[in-house]
Amino acid sequence: MHLHIWESEIRKKGIGTALVKMTLPYFFKNFKLKKLYCEPHALNTAPNKTLEKTGFGFIKKYTTIPGWLNFEQEVNLWELSEEKFKRIND
Repeated sequence: MHLHIWESEIRKKGIGTALVKMTLPYFFKNFKLKKLYCEPHALNTAPNKTLEKTGFGFIKKYTTIPGWLNFEQEVNLWELSEEKFKRIND
């Protein structure tokens, strides 16, 4: 997952959290995923809060290069299982 709200004037309004909540059922159902992972930059508060609010569990903080376009950085690894998703959304 990659989380961005590009337009600064619409940030901090719950749009990201609402979007993630709306898309989670699609990911689990259509892609038959058992777990979802997200690794936002550890110091980027917004996506970390969004993941926590939507039910993701914090796994660990570690240093990595998340992709070919990125620099080495600390990231937080978050996980949401299909089982937990169903449990908190029924």
